[in-house]
Amino acid sequence: MSLLQKDETLSASTEVHASAAQVYAVVSDVTRIPEWSPETMRAEWLTPERFRAWTTDVRLETRVAVGCLLNRLTNVTLLTDDDPHIHGQPFRSPTALPVTFDAK
Repeated sequence: MSLLQKDETLSASTEVHASAAQVYAVVSDVTRIPEWSPETMRAEWLTPERFRAWTTDVRLETRVAVGCLLNRLTNVTLLTDDDPHIHGQPFRSPTALPVTFDAK
C-alpha cells in the first residue's frame, strides 16, 4: 500500500439514483446516524431544531475527565464493583457519580 504524498489528491465519487429531496430526507434524519456512524449508538429528535445523540466518544471522554479529576482529588475515590456507572447526561451534567470521601 502506498501512502498519499503531500502534493497528491485523493478523490472518490458515487452515483446516487435519487432526487435531491430524497437524499436530503435520508441524510438529514439524525435518527439514522447510527446506520452510518459506528461511534453513534442512538440519536433522537428533542424538538424540530434540536437532537441528542449517544456516542462512544462521549462515554470515553467522560471516563477520562472523571479519571483526571479523581487523580487530583486524592481523598475522593469512585465507588465501583467492576464497571462504575456515571448517571445522567455524560460529560455535560452527570446527575450522580458514586464516590467516597476520606476526610483525613
